[in-house]
Amino acid sequence: MSVGNLATLLYTQGDLAAARPLLEWSLAIIERVNGPEHPVTATALNNLAMLLRDQGDPAAARPLFERALKIDETVYGSDHQEVATDLNNLALLYQAQGNLVAARPLFERVLVICEKALGPEHPYTSGCLNNFARC
Repeated sequence: MSVGNLATLLYTQGDLAAARPLLEWSLAIIERVNGPEHPVTATALNNLAMLLRDQGDPAAARPLFERALKIDETVYGSDHQEVATDLNNLALLYQAQGNLVAARPLFERVLVICEKALGPEHPYTSGCLNNFARC
Protein backbone atom coordinates (compact mmCIF):
# COMPACT_ATOMS: atom_id res chain seq x y z
CA MET A 1 0.00 0.00 0.00
CA SER A 2 1.49 3.32 -1.08
CA VAL A 3 0.41 5.30 2.00
CA GLY A 4 2.00 2.77 4.32
CA ASN A 5 5.18 2.66 2.25
CA LEU A 6 5.52 6.43 2.32
CA ALA A 7 4.88 6.43 6.07
CA THR A 8 7.57 3.79 6.56
CA LEU A 9 10.03 5.81 4.50
CA LEU A 10 9.36 8.96 6.52
CA TYR A 11 9.57 7.00 9.78
CA THR A 12 12.89 5.46 8.75
CA GLN A 13 14.19 8.91 7.87
CA GLY A 14 13.21 10.12 11.34
CA ASP A 15 10.31 12.33 10.29
CA LEU A 16 7.88 10.92 12.85
CA ALA A 17 5.56 13.90 12.72
CA ALA A 18 4.98 13.44 8.99
CA ALA A 19 4.77 9.64 9.26
CA ARG A 20 2.11 9.57 11.98
CA PRO A 21 -0.93 10.81 10.03
CA LEU A 22 0.00 8.52 7.15
CA LEU A 23 0.24 5.50 9.46
CA GLU A 24 -3.13 6.44 10.98
CA TRP A 25 -4.63 6.76 7.50
CA SER A 26 -3.08 3.47 6.41
CA LEU A 27 -4.51 1.71 9.49
CA ALA A 28 -7.98 3.13 8.74
CA ILE A 29 -7.82 1.85 5.17
CA ILE A 30 -6.54 -1.57 6.20
CA GLU A 31 -9.23 -1.95 8.85
CA ARG A 32 -11.95 -0.93 6.42
CA VAL A 33 -10.73 -3.32 3.71
CA ASN A 34 -9.64 -6.32 5.81
CA GLY A 35 -11.62 -5.89 9.00
CA PRO A 36 -10.57 -5.12 12.56
CA GLU A 37 -9.46 -8.68 13.38
CA HIS A 38 -7.23 -9.38 10.36
CA PRO A 39 -3.47 -10.06 10.75
CA VAL A 40 -2.68 -7.23 8.32
CA THR A 41 -4.56 -4.95 10.71
CA ALA A 42 -2.35 -6.25 13.53
CA THR A 43 0.75 -5.30 11.54
CA ALA A 44 -0.61 -1.81 10.92
CA LEU A 45 -1.42 -1.47 14.63
CA ASN A 46 2.13 -2.47 15.52
CA ASN A 47 3.57 0.03 13.06
CA LEU A 48 1.56 2.91 14.50
CA ALA A 49 2.27 1.79 18.07
CA MET A 50 6.03 1.76 17.44
CA LEU A 51 5.85 5.29 16.09
CA LEU A 52 3.83 6.45 19.11
CA ARG A 53 6.37 4.79 21.40
CA ASP A 54 9.21 6.51 19.57
CA GLN A 55 7.35 9.83 19.85
CA GLY A 56 7.29 9.36 23.63
CA ASP A 57 3.61 8.46 23.95
CA PRO A 58 3.62 5.00 25.56
CA ALA A 59 0.06 5.46 26.87
CA ALA A 60 -1.21 5.68 23.29
CA ALA A 61 1.08 2.90 22.05
CA ARG A 62 0.19 0.28 24.65
CA PRO A 63 -3.45 -0.43 23.65
CA LEU A 64 -2.40 -0.73 20.02
CA PHE A 65 0.31 -3.26 20.88
CA GLU A 66 -2.18 -5.15 23.06
CA ARG A 67 -4.81 -5.18 20.31
CA ALA A 68 -2.28 -6.46 17.75
CA LEU A 69 -1.27 -9.21 20.17
CA LYS A 70 -4.89 -10.27 20.70
CA ILE A 71 -5.53 -10.42 16.95
CA ASP A 72 -2.43 -12.48 16.23
CA GLU A 73 -3.06 -14.87 19.12
CA THR A 74 -6.58 -15.45 17.81
CA VAL A 75 -5.46 -15.93 14.21
CA TYR A 76 -2.20 -17.84 14.69
CA GLY A 77 -2.35 -19.35 18.16
CA SER A 78 -0.24 -18.52 21.19
CA ASP A 79 3.06 -20.03 19.98
CA HIS A 80 3.45 -18.34 16.59
CA GLN A 81 6.35 -16.09 15.56
CA GLU A 82 3.95 -13.18 14.90
CA VAL A 83 2.77 -13.47 18.50
CA ALA A 84 6.40 -13.43 19.65
CA THR A 85 6.96 -10.20 17.73
CA ASP A 86 3.89 -8.62 19.34
CA LEU A 87 4.96 -9.77 22.80
CA ASN A 88 8.46 -8.44 22.21
CA ASN A 89 7.13 -5.04 21.15
CA LEU A 90 4.93 -4.80 24.23
CA ALA A 91 7.75 -5.98 26.50
CA LEU A 92 10.13 -3.37 25.04
CA LEU A 93 7.53 -0.71 25.78
CA TYR A 94 7.27 -1.85 29.40
CA GLN A 95 11.05 -2.05 29.65
CA ALA A 96 11.43 1.51 28.34
CA GLN A 97 8.97 2.65 31.01
CA GLY A 98 11.01 0.89 33.69
CA ASN A 99 8.25 -1.64 34.33
CA LEU A 100 10.47 -4.71 34.40
CA VAL A 101 7.91 -6.70 36.39
CA ALA A 102 5.54 -6.51 33.43
CA ALA A 103 8.27 -6.90 30.79
CA ARG A 104 10.01 -9.99 32.17
CA PRO A 105 7.25 -12.60 31.69
CA LEU A 106 6.62 -11.32 28.17
CA PHE A 107 10.31 -11.63 27.29
CA GLU A 108 10.33 -15.14 28.80
CA ARG A 109 7.39 -16.12 26.61
CA VAL A 110 9.04 -14.57 23.53
CA LEU A 111 12.19 -16.58 24.15
CA VAL A 112 10.25 -19.86 24.50
CA ILE A 113 8.37 -19.21 21.24
CA CYS A 114 11.53 -18.23 19.35
CA GLU A 115 13.53 -21.21 20.56
CA LYS A 116 10.69 -23.54 19.59
CA ALA A 117 9.89 -21.92 16.24
CA LEU A 118 13.34 -20.86 15.07
CA GLY A 119 15.83 -22.78 17.18
CA PRO A 120 18.30 -21.59 19.81
CA GLU A 121 20.95 -20.50 17.28
CA HIS A 122 18.73 -18.26 15.14
CA PRO A 123 19.70 -14.55 15.09
CA TYR A 124 16.17 -13.47 16.09
CA THR A 125 16.30 -15.86 19.05
CA SER A 126 19.62 -14.32 20.03
CA GLY A 127 18.06 -10.85 19.92
CA CYS A 128 15.19 -12.06 22.09
CA LEU A 129 17.66 -13.50 24.57
CA ASN A 130 19.48 -10.17 24.63
CA ASN A 131 16.26 -8.30 25.35
CA PHE A 132 15.42 -10.74 28.13
CA ALA A 133 18.89 -10.42 29.65
CA ARG A 134 18.50 -6.63 29.94
CA CYS A 135 15.34 -7.05 31.95
